[in-house]
Amino acid sequence: MRESRSERVLEAAKAAEALVAGMAMDEGVALQRSREAAERMGTAAVGPLVRALSGAPRWQVRWAAAKALGSISDPSTAAALVAALEDANTDVGWVAGESLATLGDAALPPLMEAMIARPRSLGVRVGARHVLRARKLADHGDRTVALLAAIEDGLTDEAAAVAALAVLEAGQKAAGIAGGGPARKAGRRAAQGAGGLPARKAGRGAASKTMPKPAKRAPKAKPRAGS
Repeated sequence: MRESRSERVLEAAKAAEALVAGMAMDEGVALQRSREAAERMGTAAVGPLVRALSGAPRWQVRWAAAKALGSISDPSTAAALVAALEDANTDVGWVAGESLATLGDAALPPLMEAMIARPRSLGVRVGARHVLRARKLADHGDRTVALLAAIEDGLTDEAAAVAALAVLEAGQKAAGIAGGGPARKAGRRAAQGAGGLPARKAGRGAASKTMPKPAKRAPKAKPRAGS
């Protein structure tokens, strides 16, 4: 009797779960072989690898999980990889950034939201640089160039947050998401919380602080009776 497709998927998921669970005990070459086996399993291993990435006590296992997810390159892992950018171990964060770069535009929404919310985070900035320099993104005009400049030139947190918001909005527009959607509004609130404002509003604010207000004229004295 032939197995149904759902049965095969279930068996693959169980095998992947067991394999990734075994990585917790692996060392050195054994851990590398387990990682490579998980990569060959493809999407069946995504769930267990994401859980290992976020919850494994040993950084070596989290590193292996991040590396394997980059090889599988499943868009559904974007949020997990963005969270791993701020792992306590910087090696894990670095590999998470490399893996995130394999996802192309799928990496942008959670990554830009992280940039808007935490523009000072070194891990998020390094991850954003990985993605922006990988040249796997669609054409977003000068927006990604501006964001990369804000990251690499050490511009202010506000400039980075505003640049990230512009990239996020461009991606939402390309995807046909309405301009007033909750994600965009949340992004604007986050950017304002970081001190950033869209360019036009920022310009007006700066002008109002530097330009002196016109002095008020004194009221004219009324003529006295009989003068």
